[in-house]
Amino acid sequence: MAQFNTILLLVMLITTEGISQNANIDTTVVKNPVIPASFEGGIRGFYAYIGQNINYPRDAFKKGIQGKVYVEFTIESTGNVVQESIKILKEVHSSLEQEAIRIIQNSPKWIPARQHANGPPVSSNMVIPIIFKVESKPIKKKKNKKQKENAP
Repeated sequence: MAQFNTILLLVMLITTEGISQNANIDTTVVKNPVIPASFEGGIRGFYAYIGQNINYPRDAFKKGIQGKVYVEFTIESTGNVVQESIKILKEVHSSLEQEAIRIIQNSPKWIPARQHANGPPVSSNMVIPIIFKVESKPIKKKKNKKQKENAP
């Protein structure tokens, strides 16, 4: 009887490993899935999302601090970003890193990875560079009609 209980306990541990305690979601992360996770609209769609939602940190902007912040995170089989998985791989400046994390935290659902073309969705890791660049284009003042008429 003791051997049966041990086997049953072992089976229960094996079958629950990788299952989220909260929602019965498989959280086993698949490395190098055949079909990687993608953002709706592809990488262009992701960078459009960033462009529409990023807030360049004022302190970094004033100091001219720029660079690529590499962010790693896990996308669940449901397409959600696992909030606890977000981490910075390449640091530039703390406020840029905080903004990169905020962008990933607020990201809409992704299209999850698949291990096979017709297989079920799986959880996978992503590494994305978020580029912070200070543009220093001079602002040209438009001339009005009177200035154009009086110009030499």
